[in-house]
Amino acid sequence: FNAKFETEEPYRREEIMDLLSRLRVGNGSHEGVVAGVGPDDRTPTETTVQPCADPLTSERWPVRPPVTGRQAKVLYKLDGDEYKWYLGRICSGVTSRKTANGTQWRFRVQFSDGFEESCTIPYGADEDVIVLDSVAPPLPSSQTVTSSSKHVKKERSLVRPGRRHWREALRVGDPCDAQDQSGRWYEALVVGRDGRNLKIHFLGWGARYDETKNLDRDGALVLPRFTVARNWREKLSVGDVVEVWGSCVSSLFSLFSDFPPTGSNEARVFGIC
Repeated sequence: FNAKFETEEPYRREEIMDLLSRLRVGNGSHEGVVAGVGPDDRTPTETTVQPCADPLTSERWPVRPPVTGRQAKVLYKLDGDEYKWYLGRICSGVTSRKTANGTQWRFRVQFSDGFEESCTIPYGADEDVIVLDSVAPPLPSSQTVTSSSKHVKKERSLVRPGRRHWREALRVGDPCDAQDQSGRWYEALVVGRDGRNLKIHFLGWGARYDETKNLDRDGALVLPRFTVARNWREKLSVGDVVEVWGSCVSSLFSLFSDFPPTGSNEARVFGIC
């Protein structure tokens, strides 16, 4: 990545969500103003955008239609709980189709190292893409890079582990957050995989509630653990009464003194390590 195609330094997810929430202004309007990049790629400008969906809510924000040549910001997950925006250019393949929730666009974003990412808005395969009004500057002539470039290797390592690439590596037993058919998010586990289809088990629910998610169709409904689902265990304290799930106690909870009494799903926290 060229430095001019990167935006802010890495920051925590809470800061990103706070920024997105503050973009909503007025009654019923989700349009906000964020700092964009001017045509000369050096002068910051105020660019009116309509952000994509906030993954923490069921609300779907209106989005700006993508146009070939315009800039787009794509949010990638780095190591730990850090996220970072990368600036690219909408290159080709802009298509649209009508859905029950409105128009959905598919397009490709190209970055300065020549890497392209396929995106879908609103809320198709991505909830982490913002299309800007400003026209993107021409990409540098050195789009094709050599594998001997240590700088490129380092920068690409930040780009590749995006959410979509994370899903490709999911295996049986991996934890995740998943949205069920009713639209609610839960902690979940991958309990089966057949090609592009994942069998998802929602923690706390019986196997009959398991759902199959297709990575191409339902990719946005499977996210890294605690991206959306609340990590309530971090706030447990000694003496709290919690509900446990039968045979899952020994593997999921090391906080309880023993298995719950027959006919009871309650246990008490006696210590936290």
